[in-house]
Amino acid sequence: MGQIHHDVESGFLARNPNARSWLRGFLTDFSVSWAATMRIQNAEIDAAILKPDSRLDNLLGLAGGEVLLVHSSYPDLQRRVFQAASALFSIEPFRFRVAPLFYLLASPARDIDSQVRSFLLLNTEERTIVPLPEATLASRGTDEHFVRQQLATWLFRRNLFDAHGPLKTELFYFGRQQFANELINAVQAGQSFGIFGLRKTGKTSLLLRLERMLRPRGCRFLFLDAQNPGIYQLRWWEVIGRICQQIGHGWLPGSEVDRISERNASDVLQATIKALRKRNRARPPSVVVAIDEIEHIVPGMCSAPHWNDDYLHLWRALRAIHTSEQNFSVIVCGVNGSVLETATYQHFDNPLYQFASPRYIPPLDHSEVREMVGTLARAMGVHVEDGVYDYLLERYGGHTLLTRMACKVEVNKIIETNSMPARLLETDLRAHEVERDRQLHADIDNVLELLRRWYRNEWEMLGLLATGETAFFDDMAATDPRTVQHLVSYGLVTGVPARLKVPVLRMFLEESGRSTAGAPVRGSDASSDAEPAADGLDDLLAETGRTRNRLERKLRKFVKRVLRTRHGDAWIRRLLESVPEDQRKLLQGVDADRILNERLFLLTLIDSIARNWPDCFDVLGKGDKSVQVSKEAVTVLLHFVNGHREDAHAKDTSAATVAAVKTAAAALEAAIDRYLED
Repeated sequence: MGQIHHDVESGFLARNPNARSWLRGFLTDFSVSWAATMRIQNAEIDAAILKPDSRLDNLLGLAGGEVLLVHSSYPDLQRRVFQAASALFSIEPFRFRVAPLFYLLASPARDIDSQVRSFLLLNTEERTIVPLPEATLASRGTDEHFVRQQLATWLFRRNLFDAHGPLKTELFYFGRQQFANELINAVQAGQSFGIFGLRKTGKTSLLLRLERMLRPRGCRFLFLDAQNPGIYQLRWWEVIGRICQQIGHGWLPGSEVDRISERNASDVLQATIKALRKRNRARPPSVVVAIDEIEHIVPGMCSAPHWNDDYLHLWRALRAIHTSEQNFSVIVCGVNGSVLETATYQHFDNPLYQFASPRYIPPLDHSEVREMVGTLARAMGVHVEDGVYDYLLERYGGHTLLTRMACKVEVNKIIETNSMPARLLETDLRAHEVERDRQLHADIDNVLELLRRWYRNEWEMLGLLATGETAFFDDMAATDPRTVQHLVSYGLVTGVPARLKVPVLRMFLEESGRSTAGAPVRGSDASSDAEPAADGLDDLLAETGRTRNRLERKLRKFVKRVLRTRHGDAWIRRLLESVPEDQRKLLQGVDADRILNERLFLLTLIDSIARNWPDCFDVLGKGDKSVQVSKEAVTVLLHFVNGHREDAHAKDTSAATVAAVKTAAAALEAAIDRYLED
């Protein structure tokens, strides 16, 4: 049986004798070590700190910690009561003393369960609240285990691992503290940078955390979400106007923003920054413009066509401000750092090139996985076996969402059993691995979707590793090392020779048909890949031949069209420059189209593309990012397809080899199909 501390008896209960009736309802499982009546957030509440007995402490995994109890006398649970309770966690004596992710709420309000449930549904980042009717607590006939039963019911009712959106508070944010501190230091030094990573790795949550960390330091942090139609539908000078509005919120006249045009946008922004610092002479604030989902306003990927031109103007303006104004920084956030690594867009210098340094958000390390999983599990009364953390890190590579969703699936199984105390065991995770990871396919697809849509090279090379084509991967890596570095920076690829670092992705790419080898590729002939997968050797060989022949026909048509556009009827002479002179003599007088379609090997076309790349075939490296291919990539892909002629020589092959051939062919077809449309 718990005790009420002497200070509580002589202080709180002496002033509030009626409180004893409901406070004694906790003594079966707790001792009351502190209590007071407080006014906070415009609400008057009673707050108490409860020390659980050893049984309950072990059940909740508190490791000697304490629990916050809030009592409200209001007849209804108004929002200010919840706000007051949340505010207690940031002040003494509660801060660092009570369990951070849940509290007990006692109230005379009718239907308290329903009111708490409604509040939590609308406030997904709020800590768990365990409702306790005051009348039940005060009744001497109450089940002595009532409070414990309520704890078990409410802590298990809500799966804290189930969180998909950006985190707007610190409550459920875990890890990357060192990375965040490095970014804070960069901002304070006036540096600009990019934050990149796969979807659902916590990039937006990190930006919001940087904002929370920088505002108390006198920073004006401006957040723009480029995937919001309210942003990408604007013209570049209107985006500048939106930035000015945020900088001058509360004092900048609307007329100043209304007069912004493409002619004066940069000047108005600079004047606004100067006015801000003039108003705060004692402590001039730094200004940070953070643009999330940058791909939506990048040429070739943008969600509105005017950004193919407006991109250059916006970033020229922001770069000019950065150069002229101290403590003005820009943060871009997206999937891939190529926006900072591409020297030109549409023959113009890229203003972001070498302007900001790319930084990839790191995966969670072992201690961070342990902190996140252990903290959330304890708040639900789940004990986690040590081996679970090693397993989760190895299986999901420290990816925030995938780790949380894997735990969500496992905890849901525990919730269904309604048993307390509960344990999360490594043996159970391994036993449920295949079933659980199939349930995660939609989440994995979400993580990789933008890679597949916008960054073809990275997506294709990931598919090569998944299908076992490591030799082809190495060939492509030699010609395009930057792409490999992106995959390494994502935490997807590691080692020499390269291998997938996140095993769950291999299962996804192999089984779901979403690998490069098996999925229709944007821009390619979707109907050509509609044939069923071949199981027998003869079918595999036939599929290799069909794939290569289809590509050769398209390639011959493409080569003629491009050379003829540049050289007119002399196109065939440029093509024959790649043919040895003795063979060239044998072709004199032969029809040009017959030479192209019947007398030339694929190797000749490969050589001609390489020879004429600068003034003809460099078009393949331009336009939409999703179908761009470099000269080096074209050469490697074509040699790979040409080198796999097992069908012509009746050699053995494998499904993985055929898949890799189709991967290479699909990449090339996606690049050339746009030039074959009549």
